[in-house]
Amino acid sequence: MALPVIYECADPTCQDILRLSVQQYEEIRANSRHFLNVPGHQVAAQGAAALG
Repeated sequence: MALPVIYECADPTCQDILRLSVQQYEEIRANSRHFLNVPGHQVAAQGAAALG
């Protein structure tokens, strides 16, 4: 089952939604330093984000 997740983006105006399984979300957030970003929005993190 896919859950709607709002991206954890550094851009405060970002309201894009991604559909992930609970397992996918938990895998990403297992590391407290990993967040979901809309492609291209890592720029808003001013160097604090990387593509993985």
